[in-house]
Amino acid sequence: MPDADPGLDRGGTVETATSRKKLDKSDPNLRSRERDIHSGVFHMRSVVAAGLALGFCGGAASACPDYMQSGPGGKISGMQIAGGLAYDVQAGGGNDIRKCPNVVPATDVGAGYFTSRPDFTFDMSGMAGRRLAVSVVSACDAALLINTASATWYYDDDDNGNLDPRITLSRPADGYIDIWIGTYDGDVCDAQLQLRTY
Repeated sequence: MPDADPGLDRGGTVETATSRKKLDKSDPNLRSRERDIHSGVFHMRSVVAAGLALGFCGGAASACPDYMQSGPGGKISGMQIAGGLAYDVQAGGGNDIRKCPNVVPATDVGAGYFTSRPDFTFDMSGMAGRRLAVSVVSACDAALLINTASATWYYDDDDNGNLDPRITLSRPADGYIDIWIGTYDGDVCDAQLQLRTY
């Protein structure tokens, strides 16, 4: 199958789009928008309850990785990552991504069990001209899922060797990146996320 993206390296990806916007909690208009949203919650719950009562819903949607949620992390720059950063994490989760229609990776596709909330969310800056290697070292068969600043999904299972994943973004964009560390077969184990730019 030919590469859809001529800039894609083996085990790497290209990230060029503008950053997606996360909720800005410092926005002074946030409170008024929250009130507007909450005023419609009772009505929406009534509609959903009525639909369930009448059998309009064919079954509950399965839980899936959700980039609208945020994990721990913070702001980091390409220069900070150049020396390498490592974060301990527990790999695994209960959501089989093969059952998640919202997760369509641009590269590899495969099995994996992940949490709904990202294990990490980083607000990246200073990434122009750099490559970003995201890898995992684990005590089991880990899998890696990334959602980049352009809301593009990437998946890997074994490119780091020893049943561990690695994804290299060859032109990462500034903005939010969400990272999930799951497992291929549903196990749970100790793992370490490793980030490095070069």
